[in-house]
Amino acid sequence: MNCKSLACITALFSVGLVVAQEPQSSIKKIQSDKALEEVIVTARRRAESLQDTPIAVSYIGADELKNRSIQNIAELTKSIPSFEIKSGGDNNIFMRGIGQQVSPLRVDSSVGFYLDDLYLPRSDGQLLDAVDIRGVQVLRGPQGTLFGKNNTGGAVILNIEKPSFEEGGYISAGYGSYNRRTLKAAYNQPLSDSLAVRGSVNYVKDDGYMELVGDAAHESNASSDDRHSVLLQAAWSGEESSVDAMLFYSKMRERADAFNCEVTNEGSLFSGDDLALMWPGDTDPANRHAYLDNCRVNSRDNVGDLKSMPGANPGFDLDRDALMLGLTFQRRLGESLDFKAVLGAIDGREGPLGRPNDGGPEDFSEVPLPRVSDRESQSLEFQISGESFAGRMQYTAGAFYSAEKNNEPFVLMNTVLGIEPATLAKVGAGSVGVNISEPFDVSLIPADVPLVGPFVGYILLDQEFELDNKTAALYAQVSYDLTENLQLTIGGRYTSEKRSSKLTTLPTDLDAVATILTLHPLFGPEVEGTGLHPYLGPGGWRDDPVRIAHDLFKDKNGDGIADPPMDYDGQTVDTASDYFSKATAMVSLSYQLPDSWLSPGSIDSAMLYGTLSQGFKSGFFEPKGIDGLQRIEPEKVLNTELGGKFEFLDRSLRLNIAAYSMTFKDRQLLQVDLDSANNLAVVFTNAAEAKIEGYEIELMWMLNRNISINFGHSNNRYRYTDFTDLDLFELALRGKQVPLDRTSERFPVAPERTASMGVQYATDNRHGRFTARVDAAYKSDTYYGFDRFAYPAFEQDVERAGDKAYTLFDLRLAWQNPEGDLEVAFYAKNLTDHRYVEIGAASGDATGVFSQTYGRPRWLGLEVTKQF
Repeated sequence: MNCKSLACITALFSVGLVVAQEPQSSIKKIQSDKALEEVIVTARRRAESLQDTPIAVSYIGADELKNRSIQNIAELTKSIPSFEIKSGGDNNIFMRGIGQQVSPLRVDSSVGFYLDDLYLPRSDGQLLDAVDIRGVQVLRGPQGTLFGKNNTGGAVILNIEKPSFEEGGYISAGYGSYNRRTLKAAYNQPLSDSLAVRGSVNYVKDDGYMELVGDAAHESNASSDDRHSVLLQAAWSGEESSVDAMLFYSKMRERADAFNCEVTNEGSLFSGDDLALMWPGDTDPANRHAYLDNCRVNSRDNVGDLKSMPGANPGFDLDRDALMLGLTFQRRLGESLDFKAVLGAIDGREGPLGRPNDGGPEDFSEVPLPRVSDRESQSLEFQISGESFAGRMQYTAGAFYSAEKNNEPFVLMNTVLGIEPATLAKVGAGSVGVNISEPFDVSLIPADVPLVGPFVGYILLDQEFELDNKTAALYAQVSYDLTENLQLTIGGRYTSEKRSSKLTTLPTDLDAVATILTLHPLFGPEVEGTGLHPYLGPGGWRDDPVRIAHDLFKDKNGDGIADPPMDYDGQTVDTASDYFSKATAMVSLSYQLPDSWLSPGSIDSAMLYGTLSQGFKSGFFEPKGIDGLQRIEPEKVLNTELGGKFEFLDRSLRLNIAAYSMTFKDRQLLQVDLDSANNLAVVFTNAAEAKIEGYEIELMWMLNRNISINFGHSNNRYRYTDFTDLDLFELALRGKQVPLDRTSERFPVAPERTASMGVQYATDNRHGRFTARVDAAYKSDTYYGFDRFAYPAFEQDVERAGDKAYTLFDLRLAWQNPEGDLEVAFYAKNLTDHRYVEIGAASGDATGVFSQTYGRPRWLGLEVTKQF
């Protein structure tokens, strides 16, 4: 079945209703016994019914996670409206179009991630495996009052199973495609009437589904999983107090996602006629093709399906370790007053990782992480909550503090290039690098015959970024029942962040590079009486001189990073420190329709709400090549939202809707830029203002004892209303800052329409319980560009800078024994084996290429779970 449109999902929804339909009288009779379970959430930092919470929040519990065969929280993007998680190691989270394309340590996520009450500054994927999970709450829209910090897009709350006073546990083992092995287990043990402990383990490993070819054919497959984790918990409870302690350790030894490449713009700065650059492999100045050939050779059409040609040293090893400690203390201070303290500490490390800019096997333009980076954070939160006025007023107030230290090494790596003297003169000799021909009579060289040297930036720029970030906040939120049905909620938060950053930059020694080149026989003294270099023969170039010059500085120690001489005397240290502060507020009015207005059995409950809320995400300092640290302003969001939550047919059908309009100012947006030495840099900047408008629908229907349906849909419009960029060509060629209007562009990574549908059938007999479920998830076309030339390419042909609309289908069949302690399940994910882009990066201005990694192909598996 080829289903690529929203209409397909809607049609499937309609078919599901028709197939499942029964006479109305029998439905009512059965539904009165099988109403949907009440869902309790903590979206307002207190336990309350989902249907009474005036927030756009989705909840998926442990049973639903299992029935949908969700093994990683990233898979929730197939079920929850306006919610995207792009994996590939970083797990970048987007909500209603707000998020980051990449997540270097200096940048906070726009969507907060929480383990129960504990704020996690980095969602690196270790806790995203759905093991020992009680449920997941996804709060959409800015949560700028009650939660941690930096929640301009929303928040994800991961609730784990807590120790209980019943002995028992489970073990689950699985095997699937690409030799995938999984093991999940948990055991709960009470030690006394007041103390219980719980331990759980998780193991996931497979061989990877992307085959490496070419010079990397000897390496194991990329796009693999290899994660191990242990979670230990203890819970003590007394008459007035309780303590929960958690220790989590994880180890990741995966192979990062491999990539393919497509040409986005043949006239880019690196491949077009403006600079007329000659790359290794170019031997004819009139026919330059090496840069684009490097991309095309790694295209899916050339290498084949699920294959990648990344070069000899791709650097795909993704090594991460994390140790996390959490401690929560609660005490009842009075009949209606509670106190809570939450302490957290995280220590982590990440190993080296290769990241290409050029999209192909050559070392033309790379941004590897050359060394181990360390990260540590601590957080402390105090909170009081309670009620007064005979329960008409509920309140929560608190203080939050966090401290984070990170270091992140990274390298900007370029190659030696060829450039024509006429172009060099046009852009200004020396302004794009070193002119190694200076000792010779350049005027005697024909104007159309290129020179050789590091003309665009340094061969290597080795940088180390250190961040010391401290955050303090005070917050309060009060809900007051104005009448029996009308509730007013007001909240406020003041956040202050101090960001101290240090950037150490070690550049290439360009004088030493020039000496090495001129000592080489091919680039040595001029041929006597001609004024020509030895590489200039009667017919022009010979012997691929750029390749020969490039190989003089290529990787010598096998770490995938070039080894030119470095200028240790020219090493610089740049520091910056500042406070980023903001007061944010929210006000919400909700109205529960009176019972007298409703019709029991037809309309059982109805709540309408309106919310005005603000969001704030701290600014930071961005490294930009040799130009040091640049200030990036904070993000600010103003959200206006109207919603409704309804239950029908004896509470067997639940419908939640939300419509919103958000003004998004100073969005922290990733783009391609150049520093003053013309080093290519992928950096953050601020897009002045954007508008987000849309609506979301969630529906769950228990048609009868056997059949249930869930449906979700989002429709969003993302547009910049004020976004001025700089013309990269003018900046590189003439050093001029010429503004460009980019207000017509869409948001990257965020599809404007999503839809999902799941139909589940379950039946019991003397042989046990049989469950069958099919899920479909639709996403409209998605843009993955960074700069101004990528978007016209996307509009002309989506696949040049994005991905076409698609629908994925998942299937799960399960049998449970009559005793209910043994389950055997078969699952199939991406049933139609569709190819879709999981992560993409398209640059039209500088590189002109689109690197993309593909999501998982068809994946089959079997799981056996035993309760004990």
